[in-house]
Amino acid sequence: MRMRTKAIVLTCFLSGIVISGCATINDLAPQINDTTVRLGAMRKINADQLEQGRSIYLTQCARCHSPEPVTRYSLQQWNTILPRMCDKAELNQSERAMLAAYVEIVLEAERQSNVQTDAEMRTVHSPSN
Repeated sequence: MRMRTKAIVLTCFLSGIVISGCATINDLAPQINDTTVRLGAMRKINADQLEQGRSIYLTQCARCHSPEPVTRYSLQQWNTILPRMCDKAELNQSERAMLAAYVEIVLEAERQSNVQTDAEMRTVHSPSN
């Protein structure tokens, strides 16, 4: 897909989200941050590859339907969903790998964030405090 077409699709998608007010882009596809870059580096995935995976998620998925929040599904569920959706979107192997890496890293970052939040909650609500 040409860059101009991708930009038009993404603009239309973003406009729909702004109008609906139901979710933000970051709710659907979290931005790449220090945590995701660190997690990616541990798997030999660089920030550019993660950004490309995010872009694919937002543009290619939006061609057929509104994207779901990445964190809505488990990695096991994504491992079933992605092959089917990648076939429909006609993604090449490189695009598939970047998309899968992005999803995996976002889910791991979310898991780590939840573990940290749970630990903080236990500390705040412990009887000794």
